[in-house]
Amino acid sequence: MAAVLPYAFDTSRVVRTILRGVAALELVAIVPGIVYSVVMSRGLLAVALLAVCGLMLLAFGWIVARSLDASTGIVAADSVAVEPMTFCGVRLPGPNGTFPIASFREVRVVQVSARVDTVNPSTPSTRVYLVGHPGMPELLIARAESDEGVVLGHDLSTALRLPCTESSAPY
Repeated sequence: MAAVLPYAFDTSRVVRTILRGVAALELVAIVPGIVYSVVMSRGLLAVALLAVCGLMLLAFGWIVARSLDASTGIVAADSVAVEPMTFCGVRLPGPNGTFPIASFREVRVVQVSARVDTVNPSTPSTRVYLVGHPGMPELLIARAESDEGVVLGHDLSTALRLPCTESSAPY
């Protein structure tokens, strides 16, 4: 995953997968369950409990959409054009616009440890960010396997003439 400018990025896959799961659960389980309970069994307790479960699931989706970084864009030699993720036609929060490279102070490579799981072990991964000066956004531009992300971060650092810093984070 070497960086060649212009570098197109899309970091929305993880968030989109989670939100699709939330939407599927709502549409396949919660809504039909409420309709069935109202029409067939007239069980108000079941309707109330399913409605509470549906609201909790929606709240979880909302928290994910607001908390996780997800955007698409293009890193060029002189600027970064970025758009926030959209899901089902709804624009999610996130940076939007074109930012000059001079607005960024570094490329940050964060190595994330693998989760500890003896049944389904995972491998370490890497997140690559463009870190802005104060008042500018921090853009997640890649999620990759550990070695690929480090190479990408250093390649972008060289291509953009920005320093590269490395750090680690827990899973």
